[in-house]
Amino acid sequence: MSSVEIIVGHQWQDDARFIDSLQPVRPAESALNVLELRDIIDIVIDGTNLTAPIPEEAIFGLVGNLLSALVDLVEGRATKSIIEFHQEPWELAIVADGPALLLSVYSIDRRRRVVARDLSIDARDFVDALCAVGEQMLTDLFQVCEHLCVDHSVRAISQSLATLTRARRLSLPPRNVASANPQPRVGATSSAGGLTLRYSFDAADAGLTNYQGAHVFDLHALLTRGQLEAEFNNQEVLLCDGYPVLALASLLDRSRQLFNVFESRREAAFELDNELAHMPLTVIGEGDRWILRARDVQSGDDHDWAGSPTDCLDAMVSVAELFIQDLSRSNSHLKVNQRFVDLEEEVSKLRKWYNDLCGSNVYLDRPEDYLRRLGHVEPELTGEPKRASFPWPLRSVHTLFPNRRWSLQLEGLDFRSITLTDRSLVMISAGGVSSVDPQTGEELWRRRLRDKNGPKRAIVVSGDRIIAGGGGKTLEILDLGSGEVLNQVEAGASLDRIRGAAFYEDHQFGVLAAGKGNLIGFDDAGQVVWRHSMAPGSIRSILFDGPLVCAQSSDGTMAALNPRSGDVLWKIRHGGTPELGAQVHQGRLYSMTQDPLHRGSTLYALYPFTGRTVWQLRLPGSTLGPPSFVDRWMIVALERHGQTVLVGIDLEAVDPHINWRLDLSSAGINAPTQILPVTIDGEPHGLVRTDRAELTCFSVVDGAIRWRSMPAAETLLLYGNLPLFQIGEALLNMTNSVDLRDLETGELLHSFQTIESPEFGLLVAPFCLIFGERGTRGDRTDRLTAWSVEHFLALVQ
Repeated sequence: MSSVEIIVGHQWQDDARFIDSLQPVRPAESALNVLELRDIIDIVIDGTNLTAPIPEEAIFGLVGNLLSALVDLVEGRATKSIIEFHQEPWELAIVADGPALLLSVYSIDRRRRVVARDLSIDARDFVDALCAVGEQMLTDLFQVCEHLCVDHSVRAISQSLATLTRARRLSLPPRNVASANPQPRVGATSSAGGLTLRYSFDAADAGLTNYQGAHVFDLHALLTRGQLEAEFNNQEVLLCDGYPVLALASLLDRSRQLFNVFESRREAAFELDNELAHMPLTVIGEGDRWILRARDVQSGDDHDWAGSPTDCLDAMVSVAELFIQDLSRSNSHLKVNQRFVDLEEEVSKLRKWYNDLCGSNVYLDRPEDYLRRLGHVEPELTGEPKRASFPWPLRSVHTLFPNRRWSLQLEGLDFRSITLTDRSLVMISAGGVSSVDPQTGEELWRRRLRDKNGPKRAIVVSGDRIIAGGGGKTLEILDLGSGEVLNQVEAGASLDRIRGAAFYEDHQFGVLAAGKGNLIGFDDAGQVVWRHSMAPGSIRSILFDGPLVCAQSSDGTMAALNPRSGDVLWKIRHGGTPELGAQVHQGRLYSMTQDPLHRGSTLYALYPFTGRTVWQLRLPGSTLGPPSFVDRWMIVALERHGQTVLVGIDLEAVDPHINWRLDLSSAGINAPTQILPVTIDGEPHGLVRTDRAELTCFSVVDGAIRWRSMPAAETLLLYGNLPLFQIGEALLNMTNSVDLRDLETGELLHSFQTIESPEFGLLVAPFCLIFGERGTRGDRTDRLTAWSVEHFLALVQ
């Protein structure tokens, strides 16, 4: 039979002697009571101190609660009592079991330490020991501070002592036992990467099966014994041999840490090795490969499993979900146990987090039927303008000089809207949509918009139509040739600025995406036939590729829609913030997201018709503008710690990675220009210019510099950093002057002045330059000016 000893310290007596001296400095309505007397209390069973981890406690409150709980058990009002410690996050559970009492002591903080669970002791021995301690405490209190003996807590202790003293024979009910033999409940989950997590627990545990909802906060009922194991690489690792509910709670703590890492897209390497209370599990991140280092609690050996982050997170959350389901099936009353509910809600939150990041993805794994039905659907393309050319080799020309052809002044001109077609130059300004002849500057037509919201005016040219909107509820479909209004689309809600639109001439319908997250499909009569919202995010980019409409929202969601019906074909969400619009190249869809906290980017390559990821790559910096594609190569400009660098990625490699880097000199004000692809000596090359006017020609294959030029003298920053153009065998470079350089050597062939600090530049056939200038504060009229390039003397063979 177990021995019981309960010891209370004596320091509280000194505190009680001087407690009256504290009354004058306390608020008038705050009376002193015995609960403020704290000291150590040791409950020793067979030489083991169950309360050793608890430094101090309100001893009168704890002893009073223990006595009150025993009275309830003795008088049959309860079969289990849970006593909460006043000062520390610990609980003591007492369960009646005939002539014995079952004691459990455990903490309810995040460490969830269990000192004892259902430790059997003789009921009479425990009652006698507690009564002796209670009587001694009351005697000492009366001698030290007599007036405190009238405290209601003291009187409750006296009453409980009297009740237990009168009960010479303790008649405690026996505990119900569902089964004399354990009933193991086993569950497991496996990932595609070869990780299996398995648990087992005794479903016939008396503490679990006897829970009837009497205690709303009852961790004791969940402390059924069992195991948690991991299996990988043909090895079994015992992670926990004790209380699986506590081990899974530790696993969820680690999962939450991993979700934070995964969502923020931190640097490629990390290590989470902080100690978990009930599971020795370390996670090491190496880019898109995570290593789980699990320690066997029996042998002490470490075992490693390597796999993808999604496999790791899904396995952790799935095994917790299965365990919660099995516990609930073992006893349906657990639904009112807040300790169980808290654990269930944590699992639910982590699953939702997983779904938000990588789980609630919808894929079109069998796109054959869709392609068979709608594979012929294509958005209408706008006619390509003629390429600029020059009749003579530019190296053989003695002199080039500009000749001003025309000038056009418009208020509120949106330079981003200027579109060059095979017919005209189309633009939008405060006066409406205009069409201009690029050769003469003659305004062919102008159409005022019904909605005149200035900052949100936008147009999209698709085939022979112009889709225009002012940010309101109405869209206007204009004829590209005449400006006539073909029809109007009443969206029914404010659309904000148009992000993109396309018209499908052969099928007589169109699709439009607006900034607030709305996509609408409309027919040739202007009737809205479908709507789709990307809420809660706003639309960052829209891509029309064959029979797909790919939209990307600000919350990282990307979806592909059927342009005819608006049905979602696939929908995925990447971690991080979308940086740039999605792009299609050689049958792949490319998307980039950014981690603004750590200034890193992630590149995703997707199958456009299924939404499945082909590969993904971490980039060491923030992207500066959309990537450029040259044959099988992707070239991306990055900024990291103030340094601008170009990186080249071979898209057809088995394992795509950064193949080369090229440092650029930049002031960090404007992004480098888009890469101008050229062919020199039969090899692909690229040309790029920074906002310091540094011009670089490099090999696309290995990043080797072929030639590089810098201004002879320090120039002002290039406001706008206009694009580069190729004409014949020369490079056209628009800065504060117009320079033509030999593609092969970078030699300056010609240079002439037009306007200073242009904000817009365009090269049109046959050899004409169009520049845009912003108006001043005094004159807000913006200006477009066209210059034809003439020559003097050409040496011909």
